[in-house]
Amino acid sequence: MNKSGMMLIEIIVYIALFSFMMVVTMSSIVQLWHLVTKYHKKSVALINLTAAHDLFVDDVRHAPTDLSAWKVTSPTELIWQQFDGTHRGWLYEKNSLFRIEGTYTHRWYATTKNIVAADIKKIAFCCHLDKKKTAMTRVDISLEDDYHTIDAYAVPLQQLLYR
Repeated sequence: MNKSGMMLIEIIVYIALFSFMMVVTMSSIVQLWHLVTKYHKKSVALINLTAAHDLFVDDVRHAPTDLSAWKVTSPTELIWQQFDGTHRGWLYEKNSLFRIEGTYTHRWYATTKNIVAADIKKIAFCCHLDKKKTAMTRVDISLEDDYHTIDAYAVPLQQLLYR
């Protein structure tokens, strides 16, 4: 009888130790999972901002420098006429950055509107003109989300070629 009572106490102690070790292990796994998820969200956000930046820079590099081709130049929207007569625009609305292509005459017609980046908290376009105020020399962009800020500028290739 003494031996079976001792065995019951040993089993209870083993179960208690096993339970404690499982709680500690699971707590560590959950903390690690939260950390991995947080860094994954940050890296995805950075990839999205970088992709938006690269696409924007490529578009501006192929944009005309002639100021008459630029239809809208505001801190949240840019629209210009391409060399082939179509229009291209970048628009920030409802925390998203859109790239628009189509025909523009005070409003868009026959457009293709694609979301380039979502969850953007702040954006600013800034256009720079030459001294005569007849040509676009540079366009700055600042993108910001919950984790990162990217500031960059783009120069139309035509501007680089004719310096």
